[in-house]
Amino acid sequence: MSLAGSLMSQRLNEEEEANDEEDEIGETENRHDNINAGHPTPPRWWELPAETWMPAETWMPAEAWMPPTNLSQTTCNHKYCPGCLINFFEASITDESLFPPKCCGNAFPVEEHALGNELVERWRVKEVEYTTPNRTYCQVSTCSAFIPPSNINGDVGNCPVCWHSTCTHCKGPEHPSYACEQDQATQEVLRIAAENNWQRCPRCQSIIELNRGCYHITCRCRKQFCYLCLAKWKTCDCPRWSEGRLLAAGEGRLGRMAYRGNYNAVQENYNAYRGDWWNAYVR
Repeated sequence: MSLAGSLMSQRLNEEEEANDEEDEIGETENRHDNINAGHPTPPRWWELPAETWMPAETWMPAEAWMPPTNLSQTTCNHKYCPGCLINFFEASITDESLFPPKCCGNAFPVEEHALGNELVERWRVKEVEYTTPNRTYCQVSTCSAFIPPSNINGDVGNCPVCWHSTCTHCKGPEHPSYACEQDQATQEVLRIAAENNWQRCPRCQSIIELNRGCYHITCRCRKQFCYLCLAKWKTCDCPRWSEGRLLAAGEGRLGRMAYRGNYNAVQENYNAYRGDWWNAYVR
């Protein structure tokens, strides 16, 4: 047999062997399909079409499929499985607006047997940070760790991570108290606030000026209180609003509406002028 014939014969044999392997693989897959046909793997919920998702009103409560001893009950008598509870607490650690996790306005109980010691410890650290007014963070930019009140002595806070010192007034490096310009500026701002009867948030001590509207204040730290007496909102006998302030708020809203109306009219005139100019140009 010639060399060309030998090469052709070898190539045909290789192709036949490859076809035989493909046939064997196909038969194996068919056998697997037949075996799994009676026990198909259920699709995951995110793989299903949106219209087939289970509506919220048909969700199965945790107590229907989990032993009662594994559930945590809130003060409003709702029950949560450990997985959901852990997710709530983890989210509240990274997002202050979710702290503390609540159900029906009531904080979840902190249960170590459901959350685990490690998560509870991290949550307790954040609890100190989120509930501390006028917080101080390490002045070292590569650190910026929270300095708890227990690490603050007078006007100086010692970082528990890198042990650098931070001024609690200006939040900069430690320095003699008389040289703190921020402290002098703070005292001046407090003096102006007192002269104008501005209030300070009971939680974070931020200065709040109220010129119009009701006396219900929601601070940026999410504390809700009465602007008159600083008590928790809806726990005092102070009036909810002032007629004069409500009228001022209404007049301000009408003024903004009138401004927007005038602006829209000017914009329409400009668009009409631009259209006329363009039409004249293209002609």
